[in-house]
Amino acid sequence: MKIYRFLSNIKFLKGYSVKLLFIAVLGIHIPLIGLAIFLTSQLASDISVQDIFLLTFGLTFLASAVSLLILNEMITPVRKAKNALQSYLEEGILPDLPMHYHDEVGVLMQSVQKTLESLDELIQEKQDMIALLSHDLRSPINSATSLANLIKMESDDRIIQDYCDKIGKQNEKQLQLINTVLSMLQQNHLHIDDAKKKPELLIDLVKIAEENLEVDLKQKEIQLVKEVPATLQVRVQPDIFIQVLINVIHNAIKFSKRQNQITIRAYQEMDEVITEIQDYGLGFDSVEDQKKAFVRFTPLKRAGTEGEISTGIGLYLCKKIIQRHGGKINVNSAGRNKGATFYINIPV
Repeated sequence: MKIYRFLSNIKFLKGYSVKLLFIAVLGIHIPLIGLAIFLTSQLASDISVQDIFLLTFGLTFLASAVSLLILNEMITPVRKAKNALQSYLEEGILPDLPMHYHDEVGVLMQSVQKTLESLDELIQEKQDMIALLSHDLRSPINSATSLANLIKMESDDRIIQDYCDKIGKQNEKQLQLINTVLSMLQQNHLHIDDAKKKPELLIDLVKIAEENLEVDLKQKEIQLVKEVPATLQVRVQPDIFIQVLINVIHNAIKFSKRQNQITIRAYQEMDEVITEIQDYGLGFDSVEDQKKAFVRFTPLKRAGTEGEISTGIGLYLCKKIIQRHGGKINVNSAGRNKGATFYINIPV
């Protein structure tokens, strides 16, 4: 692309077609100019007609060969765009085409780059939404299965009715989540619609998350302490935001030891509502590990304190959802076996 880059820096050669025309004109006129210079020189006095013909043929052949080499080099950006498309289609490799050229081929490379980036983002969004469904349906299904097993062993009709009601509520919430994600799939991206955001009492959302995780909390005998002001509100899309709370609390349960405590506290600071979810479990070895926790299919994924399986995608999905709300999520840990605190910041 050296010749293309060089010609692109010449002001009067802005268009790609102008560059090609310029090369063609040079290819035609260079042998004529060379012949004219030779004929007007003193060397031409003793030259024969045959020598003039051979000289003309030689200059024309040389000019044509140089022109073809330059034109072939000028096709390099087109070839580069074609190879980028082929590499993406065959291997899924996202290209890095130059974006600063403004002629026809430059616009072509920009279009190919932007199109492939948009396509790659769309595919990623689709995969994330499918992952959101598959990941977030696991917990309620496990919970419903556990409740169903408890029903088999229970003889008290009131308790059985309570278990059935809980299974029904969980199924309703998950059906709502499925409908929300299917709606997002129709929109082609994981978009949090501003029209669907509304002020919600945070304590109510936390209680819903707690209900979804009741079986998990009981199984490990973990106490969930809630220090959330009764009037504190967050402006969110509730069904999706609840999934974030469920994922983060479930994560805390998974890495907490039996009979531990998890604390949820919330407060408003400046123009943000901050929700802290603190556990006293395995924690993180380093700051680098804390960052890796939010990476898609993180290599940091590990089993819980009682062998619970990690998918490596839950916190990544939480981060995307919170970012779509205009907020942020991060974690802090004092070290291994010293627990971790997750911070969820949502704009007021």
